[in-house]
Amino acid sequence: MFSVLCINEVRRRRLPRKCAVEALLSPVKGAAPYKVINVTPGKKGIDWRMVCLAAGCSSQSMLLPESVELPLSVNVARFEPQVMPLLIALNTAVSLCDEKDKHKRSMVVCDSKAVLADYLPRAVSYASKITVVTDCPEMYLECAAQIMEDFGAVIRICGQSDPAVAYDIAVSDKEKINADICVTADDVKRSYDKINFPDEYVRMCPPQIDIFSFICALFECSGVKKLTDVKL
Repeated sequence: MFSVLCINEVRRRRLPRKCAVEALLSPVKGAAPYKVINVTPGKKGIDWRMVCLAAGCSSQSMLLPESVELPLSVNVARFEPQVMPLLIALNTAVSLCDEKDKHKRSMVVCDSKAVLADYLPRAVSYASKITVVTDCPEMYLECAAQIMEDFGAVIRICGQSDPAVAYDIAVSDKEKINADICVTADDVKRSYDKINFPDEYVRMCPPQIDIFSFICALFECSGVKKLTDVKL
């Protein structure tokens, strides 16, 4: 679950003496709900202790208006997408290929936190040689075994990429890789306005909240499966 902080704007002269905080569950069809934390600041501003209590466990994955600065002393953390930007990069990279030439293609997936282990099988139809560069190789062992069983393909897993090696396709957290097609998570974050997200989820996003972060939270925290195939 994640939470969204919405701040009710009140004129300075009409500010209540105390901060008011209200938490509401917002349902998501076919997925887990998220919390909306409505806050009316008091004369001393936002009572972050109340916000934290209202959010509960979702206080560590909270979406806030960009203008809001978190005090260092509060137990609230902004939600930072970990999976979806890299998954969109993978979806985008394979969408630029077709299956007929897969036997000639090599692919590298730089996934330091091993967040794509469940999604790598979708790349097997587009490249015969796949290398995974990760800091968590153990997270890819089950995936590699399943790909061998289902497709008869071998996945190479290593700790670092060789800059001297060129690939046909590259998917990466941040750095650009020497490849004919290279899509990074950073590319996705910079160009998310080109993505056609489903309207039903776009409409859910409060006006103060970054739409890309909200969509990522729906996928990563609420488990919205309809977003699995999103690409640039």
